[in-house]
Amino acid sequence: MHRAKMMVMLPLLAACQSMPPVSAAKQDLARIRTEIALQYLQAGQLDLAMQQTQMALDADPNHAKAIGVMARVYQSDGSVANLEKARQLYQKALAMDGTDMALHHQYAMFLTAQKEYQAAIEHFGIAGEHIGYADRVIALENLAYLKVEQVRMLPTDAHYQAAVLAIDRAISAGSQLGDQMHQTLSAYWLSTHQSH
Repeated sequence: MHRAKMMVMLPLLAACQSMPPVSAAKQDLARIRTEIALQYLQAGQLDLAMQQTQMALDADPNHAKAIGVMARVYQSDGSVANLEKARQLYQKALAMDGTDMALHHQYAMFLTAQKEYQAAIEHFGIAGEHIGYADRVIALENLAYLKVEQVRMLPTDAHYQAAVLAIDRAISAGSQLGDQMHQTLSAYWLSTHQSH
């Protein structure tokens, strides 16, 4: 019986080994096409951005950054169907490369726009914890902003303390918005506790 299982497994293993890895040249092509797609996206040229991401994925189907940029293209369109495609692509890209802090940050921005604040907090937190990530301070500011919003929506002591900690963390990372966020938090907190 063990031998029969091995006979079934051998062709599967051979098939996996026969799939050629993506060459360095194709990886470079995917990276370059992804960078071009990002430039088109930033210029608001969604169709050209989509074409470039598709060419990147034709070169390397597992290029997580290209999948992430494609998610941003769909997100930028804003239609319900394309927002769902964006969500699926962000999740796929993160499953492929969970160490890409820019992907976590972009997905958190997407989740914030969808008013899925708790999930956004999680992904901003991941990006904000990664010392060395270029937009770490921005991720921490966004995290603090959402924590302040939690106080506005549900002013509990726990939410207030979490917001204070998030703001202080953003400040210690270099944020220049700390005073403004503390003032906003205090205003929310006072407005809900004056009647008590």
